Amino acid sequence: MRKFISEPRVWIKLSNDLMVDPQTLELMSLINENQSISRAAETMSISFRHAWNLIDRLEKQLRMKVLLRSRGGKGGGGLVTLSKEGSEIVKEYQRISKGVKGMVKEEGFWEAIGLKISARNRIAGKVTKIKKDPVAAHVEIESSTPVRIVSVITSDAVDELGLKVGDNVKAIIKSTEVLIAK
Repeated sequence: MRKFISEPRVWIKLSNDLMVDPQTLELMSLINENQSISRAAETMSISFRHAWNLIDRLEKQLRMKVLLRSRGGKGGGGLVTLSKEGSEIVKEYQRISKGVKGMVKEEGFWEAIGLKISARNRIAGKVTKIKKDPVAAHVEIESSTPVRIVSVITSDAVDELGLKVGDNVKAIIKSTEVLIAK
């Protein structure tokens, strides 16, 4: 059987319900990085004209500039930077894209969303103690079977889950770590 590779593509929906496609977002990211449309287009293996058409279409849809262009001097070739709006779009794209791609590539991702995880890997219990410092937290769980489980997770994860003593949770056990689900 062929092994599949997950490579998600992120679309950004702006406040005016305009959807910005992954190719345009990647192009803007590369323009921001290289300060050059031609280098960004070359990196993506698309034509310079196609790159300009993508930017032009987005600017027309937004009714604002996403790129700031400066004319070239004696040697030719101008500098291209993102406008404030263009920078905000790219920043959001990079934030979401990094998170989504990292999550999907994580070994336990599919199990974490409920696929291919066995019941024997989940132990229900009650939180009996939480010891937090600025970075990590020790969460103790007492289960109905006579066992005490201690998981080290980030303090942010404790806050995001809203964990408190007395909560019913599930300890999800992988070969290298104990995760907590609520």
